[in-house]
Amino acid sequence: MRAPTHVIGGLMFAGTLCSFTDVNVFENPYYIGVCVGVSLLPDIDTTKSLLGKLLYPFAWFIYHKFGHRTVTHSLLFFAFAWLTMALLVRFGVIADPNYTKIVIFSLLSHYVFDMITVSGVPLFYPFFKNPCVIPGNPTLRFNTNCIRSELIICGICGILCFTMQPLFAHGFWTSYNRQFATIKHVDRENQNTQFYIICEYDYILNAENHVGEAIVINSTTNELILFDHNRVFTLNNAEARLEVGPAEEEADAVEAERRDAIEVGLDFIRGPSRPHFDAAGRGPIVDANGQDVASVAGEVTGWGE
Repeated sequence: MRAPTHVIGGLMFAGTLCSFTDVNVFENPYYIGVCVGVSLLPDIDTTKSLLGKLLYPFAWFIYHKFGHRTVTHSLLFFAFAWLTMALLVRFGVIADPNYTKIVIFSLLSHYVFDMITVSGVPLFYPFFKNPCVIPGNPTLRFNTNCIRSELIICGICGILCFTMQPLFAHGFWTSYNRQFATIKHVDRENQNTQFYIICEYDYILNAENHVGEAIVINSTTNELILFDHNRVFTLNNAEARLEVGPAEEEADAVEAERRDAIEVGLDFIRGPSRPHFDAAGRGPIVDANGQDVASVAGEVTGWGE
């Protein structure tokens, strides 16, 4: 593959895999730069490549010592890069561990895109020099000398990079939970994040539709305890009931009504550590510094605006 294909394909491929680990390649220009550079890195074994021309002495040496698509296109080089990044992060040379994930996935993208070409790549070099290819039928693989094939791949990857921005921004699992938007998925997201979650609720109670946004105070797989301005209420999917009660410490009665339907959507905001709240949805809401419900409510309302 040519350099533009590796760059655009690397951003799409690495961005997708990084989304599984909640890393957005596109949120930081340095992330993008590393992704682009590493996506081209294996082609430093030839002086004809873009990176080979920029680092001509290294490219000349590797090419005459090993040849093109040999050592830099192998799992040995992949393991070397992974170990190098791990050590740099371990000893504090690189402070952000996300760079390790970006380097690994970007390097992997180069191998994958070269594997779908006719010649393939010798992943097990120097132990085995047989090329690894996808798919096995050579007539179904791309020819690196065909501009049309390169344009097709660039176009597809470019469109995916543009249309998949929400996935890159929110991460795969958050996007998955938001897509289904059930109490179970809200709970799963709530357990996997250190930040507050805003839950957009929409339910029908006594023929009256209630729509709004609330902070998820606590959650289980079938129940959400939500805080919406001056009230706390529970959405219980298993019992199909809605419990509404004040957020005062002395409150000891909770009104329960049958609800007809509930639809939950997700959005997320950043905040301090979650407030403490009792399992029944009653009691004072206090944070780690002992702030009362009024002060916490003021802060939370400000974040949601």
